[in-house]
Amino acid sequence: MTDASKNIVSVRSLTKSYGATVVLKGVDFSVARGEIHALLGGNGAGKSTLIRVITTAAKDGGELVFRDMAGNILTEADGRRKVAVVHQELALLPHLTVAENIALPHFRKGSRVYDGRTAASQAYAALSMIDRDFAGTALNRLVGDLSLHEGQMVEIARALSSGPNLSSWTSRPPI
Repeated sequence: MTDASKNIVSVRSLTKSYGATVVLKGVDFSVARGEIHALLGGNGAGKSTLIRVITTAAKDGGELVFRDMAGNILTEADGRRKVAVVHQELALLPHLTVAENIALPHFRKGSRVYDGRTAASQAYAALSMIDRDFAGTALNRLVGDLSLHEGQMVEIARALSSGPNLSSWTSRPPI
């Protein structure tokens, strides 16, 4: 496997503007399997825009190359589907259980089929990557009854349950 094929995403000369305001210009970086990167910068520096451009087709120019875990090049659309983003603001449904919230992204649009056993198994596997003790006790709890910290773990587990090649967690620094 070549060095380039170890990168799960490569960004080259990425640009993004909103009207006359250039937000991203000439952004270049690569992320290899197993690496951890941080985007640091003040308000308006383009951190959220960069994540949005990677996860959508919203770039004005440049190149995004996504690879699967075997190093094969994916289309941009397929690559974006292998990126999971967890935002600071929780996007959980408080009237559903932890297992149901984690399973939610796996339902096909228009499908009315819900397999509780499969959902619980997937939820337990995803939560166990974060906190095995919490996973063992939380699956049937309503998300509305969880603490903020527990809700964040559920949000991260939901992102991990899709088997992403690249995960991003957005957070604002404390004031």
